[in-house]
Amino acid sequence: MIKRNTDLSQHRILITGINGMIGTALRKRFQRTHFDVYGIDIEPSKWNFDTKADVLELDLCNPNVEPDFLGDIDSIIHAAANARVSKLVGNPEMAHENIQMTRTVLEWARKYNIPNVLFLSSREVYGNQKQTIAAEEHVTLDTIESPYAASKLSAEALLRSYANCYDINWSVLRLSNVYGRYDAKDRVVPLFLSNAYFGEPLKIYGDEKILDFTYIEDVIQGILKCIFEFPTASGEVFNIASGKGSSLRNLAEMLLSKTDSDSDIVVKSERKGEVERFVADITKAKKLLSYTPQMDLETGLEPTIDWYMNRPSILEGVQNR
Repeated sequence: MIKRNTDLSQHRILITGINGMIGTALRKRFQRTHFDVYGIDIEPSKWNFDTKADVLELDLCNPNVEPDFLGDIDSIIHAAANARVSKLVGNPEMAHENIQMTRTVLEWARKYNIPNVLFLSSREVYGNQKQTIAAEEHVTLDTIESPYAASKLSAEALLRSYANCYDINWSVLRLSNVYGRYDAKDRVVPLFLSNAYFGEPLKIYGDEKILDFTYIEDVIQGILKCIFEFPTASGEVFNIASGKGSSLRNLAEMLLSKTDSDSDIVVKSERKGEVERFVADITKAKKLLSYTPQMDLETGLEPTIDWYMNRPSILEGVQNR
């Protein structure tokens, strides 16, 4: 019979991708709880802080890896993935790896009777649709634009199949353009900030592109609410986002204004595989999780800019990726 540890004061949680942006923020936040935290990542942490966590460096694409602590885990937050749509368009094998990582995690849940799996998916699964605002039920295979999006939707399907066959509680959070501290990748906000800092042009791929930018603390709020409300959240998909859209031009202009940069804005054509317009309908998360985003884009950019400007080496690293 599957174990059911409902005592959150003794909860043991595994975070895959723990050294990434979201994993790092989660690790910090869990310091305030009684959770025992375990982590897995293929890359070492870039951040120098002391948190109580048992972290292993290993490759989730290897189906034969099995950490010793799996028998102790009550919940898995599966955040590990190859991201960046354009990179996976260029190398679709990275999308296949995302599916393999999810298979590895679900096999752990099956074999070790881990009762709860929370999967961090992406707004990319909605693709380009006629409407800009998308609710959870608006996903369709006809609008899948990229291998990355396909890997996320495939992982969602695999998760549901394991839940049906092996009595696993599951939830999916579809995140949208997360920004804030701990991001050393060349995603749009750190890349724009890096270009502004070094006087390089800010390149916009699609002048009409509108996206839903979500501050990291709001994402962590959504994840924690889902974990603490797992009986209610189990078997559900939620959009975790700001619920507001902003054009890339508006983002670029705000960053240039807030950093007093004289960098230019350069508009280029859309890149293959990218979503042109997306704003999340977060009604369901508000109703079932009491999720309430606290930061709009302009407000969230203030602490984000401060964090990066105090770490020029991170901005330099973004330039060199």
